[in-house]
Amino acid sequence: MKIQLKNVMFLLFIVLFLGTTTNFAKSGLNLGFNGIGGHIGYVMPEDPIDNTLDFGVQADLGNYNNQIFFTAFVDYWSKSYNTGNYEWSYSVTTLGLLGKYYFKETSGFKPYVGAGPDFIISSWESKYKGPDYGYIFDLNLSDSDSKIGIDIAAGADKKLSDNMKLYAEAKYHIGGIDQFVINVGVTYLLGKK
Repeated sequence: MKIQLKNVMFLLFIVLFLGTTTNFAKSGLNLGFNGIGGHIGYVMPEDPIDNTLDFGVQADLGNYNNQIFFTAFVDYWSKSYNTGNYEWSYSVTTLGLLGKYYFKETSGFKPYVGAGPDFIISSWESKYKGPDYGYIFDLNLSDSDSKIGIDIAAGADKKLSDNMKLYAEAKYHIGGIDQFVINVGVTYLLGKK
């Protein structure tokens, strides 16, 4: 049985997260659905896929204390292009949970670093568009896959009002189709923060 490093890291994250639940009552815990928003980003996937735009939504899931916060997100991107006699299409949907550690606020910005597990659903298809030479087998191929991955992120929030914050974030997805993403988005907070 082959054990992959990303699966070990995912299990370690879950064990550490569950191990802290006994201290939640003492920590100023505020878990729940605290906000929702959307974002747009620029994705740089691994070769041979060209860069493209991604779109997504995120939910503020609250905090463990004044420095550790949780966000759930869904990202989607797709890309199609031609190479020779083939047309290629890729699409990726990522569902993830990000734990964020916030540093001291400076000049109205709250910088953070974060990490967390994600679930990646990807698919690709290649269609033969070249001349017909009378092949007896299908030259069109497709496949889909789902994997557990890990996100590593760094970013900053800026409060626009009591119930609205702007954020910019750089995130690297490891697992499935590895990708580097730069997102900009807004989150509407349900209640004063």
